[in-house]
Amino acid sequence: MKKVISLLPAVLLGAVGFLLRWSQVRSAFDAQTGLAVPSVLHLLLAVWVVVTAVLLALWFRKMPKIAEGAAAAFRCPDGAELMVLIGGAFLYLAAGAWQILGVETGFAWRLLGALGVLAGVSLLAAVFQWRRGGQMGNLLLVPVLLNVMWLLVTYRNHADDPVTERYFLPILAMAALTYAFFQLAALCFSAGRRRRALVFAALALALSIAALGDAGDLAELGYWAGGILSMGGFLLCARGPEEVPEE
Repeated sequence: MKKVISLLPAVLLGAVGFLLRWSQVRSAFDAQTGLAVPSVLHLLLAVWVVVTAVLLALWFRKMPKIAEGAAAAFRCPDGAELMVLIGGAFLYLAAGAWQILGVETGFAWRLLGALGVLAGVSLLAAVFQWRRGGQMGNLLLVPVLLNVMWLLVTYRNHADDPVTERYFLPILAMAALTYAFFQLAALCFSAGRRRRALVFAALALALSIAALGDAGDLAELGYWAGGILSMGGFLLCARGPEEVPEE
């Protein structure tokens, strides 16, 4: 039960963000020009991002700052958390395969697909390496690369877009996923901080749930869902404050 409670703040905040974003995408932009129309939803979503970040940082403030490695920060995945992590890996893999085999064309789209497949395989290998007592730091760097590429491609596609309300949320979600995976990988080399990793994993989970309101095809849906399950799986594996010593 305690494991599930650790997910509740991020999931509930993410659900609120999803409702706001879903409503914004469908009612706060002009259907003809695509420009933002006056709507309280723009302000509410911006406030939601700030409030979510602050609340999640406060929620995990009781967690001790440790840097003794992933084994001290997280339990080895078993049962439900193992299935959640495996599900995240397969969603990345499936989303990547859809991009490669789908109707969309273009080098950037195919590259994202290939990286998605590689990230799914790497995450799956990392989980089983973890189960065998090995280190998974290098394997977690592939999802970092995937999220960096998604961030760059998305930003490039909107570089000339004057309506920041249209793309700021996915950009923030991708940045949070990138940094969360980076911190998780750094922990495996005793170079990260668990509290920071947990805060950004929870923030990435909440932002990714909200960004589901932007998903325009199965590839994007799989990408966000893969990030949600991956972050959720790591949060489920987090040791409680009573289980680890202070740094």
